[in-house]
Amino acid sequence: MQTNNNINEYQPQRLAVDYNIQRIKDRYYQWLCDIVNTNQTNRSYFLLIKTLHQKMFYWTVPNDDNRALDGKTLRDGFILDHPFDNNLRGHHASDIFGGPCTMLEMLIGLANRMDGMTKETDEEGKMSVWFWEILRNCGLEKFTDEVFVELGGTIEIHIILNKVLERTFKRNGQRGLFPLKFAKKDQRKVEIWYQMCQYILENCYLEDVNV
Repeated sequence: MQTNNNINEYQPQRLAVDYNIQRIKDRYYQWLCDIVNTNQTNRSYFLLIKTLHQKMFYWTVPNDDNRALDGKTLRDGFILDHPFDNNLRGHHASDIFGGPCTMLEMLIGLANRMDGMTKETDEEGKMSVWFWEILRNCGLEKFTDEVFVELGGTIEIHIILNKVLERTFKRNGQRGLFPLKFAKKDQRKVEIWYQMCQYILENCYLEDVNV
């Protein structure tokens, strides 16, 4: 049985851990902002990126859960690459973050996959380029901070994201993540991985893509 003294000693420790966890979450979010180049030369996207990180990713087609796994893998990579204080030593990403994959994480994970499939040996990575191309495909790139409210802000972004998540875009993928010029299959029924592979084939003229 815990005595009052034990409880009193425990509370500051618990508060310290909670504070450090929140600090890590904040730093992780800033890291995500940085790797997708949120603050660009002539425009910024902080409000859009925040909205994407507040929206949870879910799937209706089998195997799209793999895209959530890719997104959540970013958390593990961040923890491994950024040493933190002793209060959190031994904690895994799941202990610190928890919760489902966000749309932001899923899209970055997807852009990472595209970069890995198209990058030549020793070529500088273009993950952020792919990320913004995906956002442009589904109509989100226009939501700069300057016109965010004017364009409908969070409500309008959720409408666009729900169209992607519920797969109510067009048969050829238009207004989805990967619009195709020559869609043999209804892209509303194709898992995201194969949508991505076909998009790369059409746009990069790759002779071989490992699908």
